[in-house]
Amino acid sequence: MSAHFSLQCITMLYFLGFCVSFVTKRKPLLFWFVVPALLVHVYLIYLRYLAAWPLLPMYMSSLAVPMVLGIFWMFPQTSSVPFKQQILFQRLLLLFCLLWSGLSLCFPKDFYLPFLQSNTWLAHIFLLTGIIGKACLLCCAAWGIISLTCNTQDEKRICMTQSFNWSIWGFVFWTLSMFSGEVWSYLGWGTPVVWEDAVLTTTMAAWFYYGCYLHLHLTRSWKIGYRACFASFGLVILLFATLPDLGPLRSPF
Repeated sequence: MSAHFSLQCITMLYFLGFCVSFVTKRKPLLFWFVVPALLVHVYLIYLRYLAAWPLLPMYMSSLAVPMVLGIFWMFPQTSSVPFKQQILFQRLLLLFCLLWSGLSLCFPKDFYLPFLQSNTWLAHIFLLTGIIGKACLLCCAAWGIISLTCNTQDEKRICMTQSFNWSIWGFVFWTLSMFSGEVWSYLGWGTPVVWEDAVLTTTMAAWFYYGCYLHLHLTRSWKIGYRACFASFGLVILLFATLPDLGPLRSPF
């Protein structure tokens, strides 16, 4: 199975799962779409690493984020969240998986830059923690969107609590990614910041954005509705941060 055909299968499985989620609310039924997509995803990530080794497959973020989101989708939700909001969250995660895998399918960036120091473990921590952090922040954005659909203040508060919890994990992983990336850059090129690298600049922009979000949430300086809008707009910021991982438009078939 080729890498491109694998990605086609993954996108189709997420598309079917997203469509079926409107027909049934039974999560076990959706496992028949998500689990096969995750298995093919693991195989595809293996192919990418095998093709690049010992170099680093830098442009794998848009490809691996749906896999991490699919794993998050399988996590059981806390009982404090109303069932309606749980269904919306699961549906949004499937939509984000479809969106990111579709972007990877239509804008494949399959070449690898010859980074001399990319075989150090810091480089792989930079990539993997960045992927996990982006997936966590997408969950934060999902709960922000759900909060905007709630009718009561209690439901809004519960959703924003979930959004805040995901943002903490995302911010921690994103910070770890930036720190390890800066150390790797310093060891390889003698400077912790390579401003010509679009991946670094968009990553820093997203990091500052979510630093502001955490500040607004902790200080309660904005009303809960404004904070929900801020969290929801994070989806646009994360799409912007994905742009360096995308190549020219190509036919997905």
